[in-house]
Amino acid sequence: MLALLGITFSLNVYNVGLKYTSATVASAVTNSVPIITFFLALILRMETVKLKSASGIAKVLGVALCLSGIMTIAFYVGPKINPLNHHHLFSHKSSNSSDASTPSSASWVKGTFLMITANTTWSLWLVLQGMLLREYSSKVLLTTFQCLFSTIQTFIVAMVMERDLSRWKLRLDMGLLAVAYCGFVITGITFYLQAWCIEKKGPVFQAMSTPLALCSR
Repeated sequence: MLALLGITFSLNVYNVGLKYTSATVASAVTNSVPIITFFLALILRMETVKLKSASGIAKVLGVALCLSGIMTIAFYVGPKINPLNHHHLFSHKSSNSSDASTPSSASWVKGTFLMITANTTWSLWLVLQGMLLREYSSKVLLTTFQCLFSTIQTFIVAMVMERDLSRWKLRLDMGLLAVAYCGFVITGITFYLQAWCIEKKGPVFQAMSTPLALCSR
């Protein structure tokens, strides 16, 4: 049950953390998923580290490198980068914009740690999937239950957070296409492929592909 509910909790916390930082930070902090998954798998004895071997040293160095990058992003906001193209369409500021919209250092750190919390829950979901697939190998049914419990949990959260029923209406536009794509492709097909990868190679191997999300952006 924890594995089925963890992914939705992870996404909800991730969205809250996104409000305190930026999409770039959200993509970069996602690189903590392989580290957290590795440590969880190590604690649960699903992964081993041999410090006297080249592979073991590579694992330790990779974890240290990723961790240092995440901590740098968490504690260093950095200067504002002006657009290379100085055309007014890129550099124009609306009259409603102000410096108050720029996240402070405190909110930056808070948002980063919220994202790390979300990634921890995501990593735990990957590890628990690996344990679950050892006992129950039906990936289609596992994906179905994941979607079902995620729908129930998200519906409850949405009912509490959004009381305006007009915001729930779907129209024949790009919004409906985005919802359908997210439901069938991102949720259905992707979750099934993730379960297949975890069953074949384990949760750490699947988590290693997470940094590719930053490259795809």
